[in-house]
Amino acid sequence: MLLDGVNHIAWISKDVARLSRVYQEMFDAEVGPTRAHGQNPGETMTVIRIGPHTELNIFVIEGNTEADRTRWTHALPARPPAIRPTGSLRQDTTTRCEPAAGR
Repeated sequence: MLLDGVNHIAWISKDVARLSRVYQEMFDAEVGPTRAHGQNPGETMTVIRIGPHTELNIFVIEGNTEADRTRWTHALPARPPAIRPTGSLRQDTTTRCEPAAGR
């Protein structure tokens, strides 16, 4: 077996507040504080705990355009079958999580 768990996954986002809300409301994730990160002003990291030993490290880097290349369709995990959307945020994000046509 090559892997037995994941400690963290890092990615760049332009909207950490929205991403945090999605994971809190849909998956009961714990969102930590947003803190300065690195040497450059305008670079932050927010930790989103998605499991007992796993977290997302979400970076916001002013001026970095890499986050523009990733759409929500690819960034969020597919909705587990047990989760049913009950509100506008859940409906909006779960609809966006459906596989894109031709993928």
